[in-house]
Amino acid sequence: TNYENKNLNAKTNFFIGASLSPTSSPLDGEIYKVKRKLIAGVDFFQTQGVFSIDPITNFLNLYEKMMGEKISDKVLVGIVPIWSYGMFKYLLTLPGIVVGEKFLNEVNEARKKQKETGQKGLIEEAGVNLCVDLVDKIKGIGVKGVHIMPVGNLHAMKKIMDKSGL
Repeated sequence: TNYENKNLNAKTNFFIGASLSPTSSPLDGEIYKVKRKLIAGVDFFQTQGVFSIDPITNFLNLYEKMMGEKISDKVLVGIVPIWSYGMFKYLLTLPGIVVGEKFLNEVNEARKKQKETGQKGLIEEAGVNLCVDLVDKIKGIGVKGVHIMPVGNLHAMKKIMDKSGL
């Protein structure tokens, strides 16, 4: 049946996705959840927003070790371009969001420089550059792709796509 509770009279051919949280603790719990989702028929996974390559590679390596199979070809990595300090502070309060030291330092440095010089857009520029660097690293780990989560800033998303050749 569909959302209006009407019979579809035909089989659907949906490409079914599910979430994956590579920063979960303990990580083996997330691995078992992902395996159960695959058994249930999930075709692909999208990660929560990440700010470093490490959680993704750690998850993929541990999954392969524990389950004896790779799933990198079923994973889209979520990335979030930081474009304001308020947004950055908000992200730090969300469960499952782990911001690496590099992101923290770069955004704080951009904020400091922006305050000192009065020049606008430095935080967004830092966020874009950090995401471009992250996309370049993601390209080398065998995942299916990235999901850029622009949080309302399509301009930043376009810059990331252009600079990283997506």
